[in-house]
Amino acid sequence: MLDASNGQALPFANVVLLRAQDSSFVAGAQTGENGSFEIAPVAQGKYMLRATVIGYQAGRRLVSITEAAPEVKLGSLKLPPQPLNWPA
Repeated sequence: MLDASNGQALPFANVVLLRAQDSSFVAGAQTGENGSFEIAPVAQGKYMLRATVIGYQAGRRLVSITEAAPEVKLGSLKLPPQPLNWPA
């Protein structure tokens, strides 16, 4: 997980895997110091991966797990900064 503006790793981001058909929770993880994460193997199917961290726009990616491709390497998921708007 990277900051889209500068390429820096985003540690401690929350990552959840949801079933694509009904958005039910399947698994979750938190990114490490270098922005990487791993989710335990899940059943075949279509999923929505959602990543959130304070100060950034949420990231989403559709993921398909199949018999032919039981593991997915996402590469770099880049989250754009989102200004925090505090009430005056």
